[in-house]
Order: sequence, then C-alpha cells, then structure tokens
Amino acid sequence: MKRTGKLLCVLLSVLLAFGSIPGMAAAEGTNAAEDAGEAYFAQWNEGAPALDALVDYVEDVTDPGSPDFIPEMDRIAVFDMDGTLMGELYPTYLEYYMLAWRILKDPDCHPDAEMLEVGRLLRDCALDNSFPSDMAMRHAVQAARAYAGMTLQEFSDFVTRILVRDVDGFEGMTYSRSFYLPMVEVVEYLQDNGFTCYVCSGSDRFICRVFIEGMLDIPYNNIIGMDVQLETTGQGDEAGLDHTFSVGENIVRTDKLLIKNLKTNKVLQIAQEIGQQPVLSFGNSSGDTSMHNYVIGNNVYRSEAFMLVADDDVRDYGDPKKAAGLKDRWENAGYHVISMANDWKTIYGEEVVKTNTFRWMEELSENRVPVERCVSYLGPAGTYTEEAAQTFFQNGEELAPRETVNEAIEDLIKGEAGFAVIPQENTVGGAVVNYVDALINAGDVYVVGEVVLPISQTLMGVPGAALSDISTVCSHAQGLIQSEKWRSENLPEARTEEKPSTAAAASYVAEKGDKTIAAVAAPGAASLYGLEVLAENVQLNSANKTRFYVLSRQCLEAEGLNRAVLVATCEASRIDDIILCLHDLGLEMVTLHDRPEGSALGSYHYVIEVGNEGGISRPQIEALRSMDQVRFVGCFNAIEKDSSR
Repeated sequence: MKRTGKLLCVLLSVLLAFGSIPGMAAAEGTNAAEDAGEAYFAQWNEGAPALDALVDYVEDVTDPGSPDFIPEMDRIAVFDMDGTLMGELYPTYLEYYMLAWRILKDPDCHPDAEMLEVGRLLRDCALDNSFPSDMAMRHAVQAARAYAGMTLQEFSDFVTRILVRDVDGFEGMTYSRSFYLPMVEVVEYLQDNGFTCYVCSGSDRFICRVFIEGMLDIPYNNIIGMDVQLETTGQGDEAGLDHTFSVGENIVRTDKLLIKNLKTNKVLQIAQEIGQQPVLSFGNSSGDTSMHNYVIGNNVYRSEAFMLVADDDVRDYGDPKKAAGLKDRWENAGYHVISMANDWKTIYGEEVVKTNTFRWMEELSENRVPVERCVSYLGPAGTYTEEAAQTFFQNGEELAPRETVNEAIEDLIKGEAGFAVIPQENTVGGAVVNYVDALINAGDVYVVGEVVLPISQTLMGVPGAALSDISTVCSHAQGLIQSEKWRSENLPEARTEEKPSTAAAASYVAEKGDKTIAAVAAPGAASLYGLEVLAENVQLNSANKTRFYVLSRQCLEAEGLNRAVLVATCEASRIDDIILCLHDLGLEMVTLHDRPEGSALGSYHYVIEVGNEGGISRPQIEALRSMDQVRFVGCFNAIEKDSSR
C-alpha cells in the first residue's frame, strides 16, 4: 500500500481514538500488527511471528513518545536481493543463468577455455547445487571478463533481454516478475514509515538496478552490489586522472573485478556508500550474517535482523529439512526467521505454478570451441587460405571464414579468434600487397607459423557451359595474375572481374547461373559450389606456390626458432643501414616487401623476414626488438607443409 493509503489509515486511527466518527467508538484490544496487516500485508498469513515482530518494531521506533524512537534520517533498512527479495531457485541465481547464457549461447561472446569451463560449471552444477566451493569468486571473475567492453546501456539491454524470458521451473512468470510479493510489501511498508531502503547484493550492481525497475521504488544510488571497474571509450591506457572526458565518449565495463559483495565486504560497502549504520537488515544466507551482525551489534538505536528460510517445496524449490536446521541457527544468532512455507499466503502470485521440470540443460547445450582454438581466415569455404588453415591446424580447431583478410585480423585483435591465416606471397604474383598492408597495419599481432601450398588454378563455369561461351572471368587478383598467360592464349577476348577471393568468385558464378561467366579458383571449389571444370592447371607454371602466415596475439618466445619477421618504417635511403644491422647480427635476409608509408614520397614500410638455420638466439631477438624504426612481428619455424598431408 502506498503513502496515501498509510495517511488514510493514520487519520482513521486518530478519529477512532477520539470518538470523532458519529456512531462509532474506538475498537478495544486492537494492536498495531493487526492494523498494519489489514493495510499492507495482503500476502502474509495472519499471526506470522516475523511479521508481528517487524510491525511492533516499526510502530515502536516511529513513535515520537517511545524511548526507542529513531529520527527519520536514521531509519535505514538494507536488503539482500537473491533469495531475499526475489527467487533464486530456478534452478539457481539469476546472475548465474545470465552468465551461463552469455558464455555458452550468446553469439556476441567469444569465450576462451577458462571462461568456457566456468560457463559449463554453471550449467552442469545448477540442478543439484554441486558447485565447487569457490564458485562465487570464479563466477565474479568470469562475469567481469564476459561483459567487458559493453557500454552501460548495452549491458542494461542484455539484462533486459534475459529478464523478459519465462522463468525455468515455473509457469506464468518471467524473470522480471520473480519477486517475492510478501517482501515487496515489506519494502513499501517501511518506505511509508519513513525508512530509506537499500539493496546490498552479492549480484552485479548494474543487474540489480535493471531488475528492480518497475517493482521496487528504490533509486539507483541506493543499490550496492558486485562492482567492476569502468572506463571511457576514449581513455585507452590513460589513468582517469590523466584523461579528460570529451563529448561523444561513452562509459564501458572493463574486465577488472573491484569487489564481490558478500559477507564482510557487504559491511564495508555499507559503511563506505551509506555512511551510517542501518537499523534493519534482511537476508537469507550465511553471506548475509556479517551484514546482520553489523546492524544489530553496538547500534545506538534499537535494531533487528530478519532471515528468510527457503522451506517451501510445494510452491517453490525449497528444502524443508535444510531450512529447519537453518531456522535454529538463525534464531540462536538473534535473528527473526521468515518462513516462506508458513508465513506467506503466496510467493510469486497465485497465477504462478511450479512445474517441477527444467529446460536448463537443453537451453544451455552447446559445442563451443574456446576462442584460442578458433581460426579466422579469408573465406568463403573453398579458398586456398582455408586449405592452409586445415593443413596447419589439425587438432579440432574451429575454422571461421571471413570475407576479407582485414576482417580475419580484426577477429584476432578483438579477441574473437585465437589465430588468423592470411596469404603473404606467391611465386608468380609476388607479394599479396593488400594482405601485406593488413599485416603492416595490424598492430599487436605476431607471425607464429607459415604454410606453403602448391597452387593449381582451375577454370570453372555453370553446368552446361563451354569454353567458347565464356566472356567474363572472375577471380581474386592473384588468381587473375597467375592465369593471365593461359587466358591470353585461350580466352583473349574475355574481360576480367576481381573478387575478394577465388572461392568468392566461384560462389558468384554459381549464384549468377550465367554460362558466359567463369571463375578461376581451387579445384575443390567446383564441387563445393556445383560448377563444372572447363580447364585445369590454368596457372602460369607447375611451380606455382603461395605462402601463408599464421598470426596470433601471443608471440612465440621459444629460443631456437629459425625465422623472424620485422616491419621497418623509414626512408628508402635508410633501408641499407637496417639490412646491414641484420647482417651484423648474423641473420640472413629471406624476403623483403616494401609498401608506401603514405606520409611522404620515398618513405616506406618494409616487411622483412630474416632467418638463421641454426635457430635465432634470445640475444638476437632482444637486439631485433630494440632496433630503431623497426617493429618486431614475431618468430616461427619455417616448415613447408604439403597440402596432401
């Protein structure tokens, strides 16, 4: 009941006390609990001991004539959330379900092995509550990581999308409505009697803020919970003291956990954020006992603590036997015990029905591969880059085709893949210049391996097409270069059309269904895209090979690897000095590709590969890292791998 209802009740009580209503006298033997019960507590059973204790307490401390009177500014009540204000047995904490879904199902999340392990524990241990003893902290650490990079609005939207789903194990209720209705009445009753209510939860502060909206009239700044560090989108590596927030920046979550708000941490957070000792505390577990003891211990005001026990196995998934033991424990500690089974007429509302069935395991089933075993490459399926990836990675890694090399490298930079495979150079076409540019501009990625494949190019068209029908040949730029001599002799009038990859060209021909268009692509692309081979081996010569780099965010640190890659940025007149330094280090030049630097004529980026067949030593690596105008781009072992393996 809201404040208006409370005022009407007070007015009625005053009129009755003074016999001011004609024909009516003040009722004898009326007690405060009965009056409050009629006005506020429609969802509580009459005579509930904890409710009677609460009402007697409130009537006492709000009476200016009582020795226990508490001024309104000091009437502070703190509430745990999960299991105190809302359900937590469907089949586990809401924030556990959110994180499990984020890790195991959300396509925008790219979990590594550590994160996947926690996601699967959350799923597999929920139904029988067999979580490891450190689950709360492991959850907190991985939650910080899983939501890192989200703006506060993006995170709020994510939480909202979860909250509108139907609660597992029940019918007639979404997660957003899974509040204990009797406890909602308690909050409203206290607020109408001048109490300021705070939520002090072990759950994420921003989850709590979204969750209470529309159900509890508690402002955002009265929500205390688990916290992660925030930063701005323009802050980068700058400390907050060194950065000036600018128009257009946003605030995002980071992966740095600041506090898991349980046990004594709740006490410390209350002292820090509220700044005064509460007089009422509501909780449901051992994680709340520190908060309770802080409230009732050495308090200058009369104070009380209340503990809910989940003893209702008819309307909820409580455990009466366990609850009986907890009841004795909490009463011995000086807390009032609220029995969900005995004290409440309803829990979530009469329309909500417990089903005794869970879709949990089915909903969260997955076969995700850790991000460090995900390999992005230039796709689509059927490219030689795919073949290079399949050749290098043969332990069940997940291959993820991308439309461009830049997209594959971006996956790596953003942490959405553990590796990327890109073409680097060809015996006929030379350096694959746009891919060399991508490597130059990639930043913190390293070359960790190579694959060299023999390249056999095939001309293919739609079923029924003949060589004489072809007026357009499409392929990747390298495919067109490698087939130029054959085309000049066999299709001299055909025009060319460049595509992002040879497989993309084959896919384009299949989609168009035009007999006049052919593609130059790998032989396997013909069967993959339903095309017919019109001519084989259209490349310039049988020695045609392409070399591919395998990239990672982690540099190989092992001593004795026989190749190193550098990017030097300097004027052309300086490159000889750099080459001489490399020679003096005892390293042999393997390849050198140059690309315009872009700011001045005569200034270039040079992608340099050096080698030492006996293995590059650690002092040599340190010398490479310290060279002026040179960026170290990784070490690897040069191993030419045959594609037939």
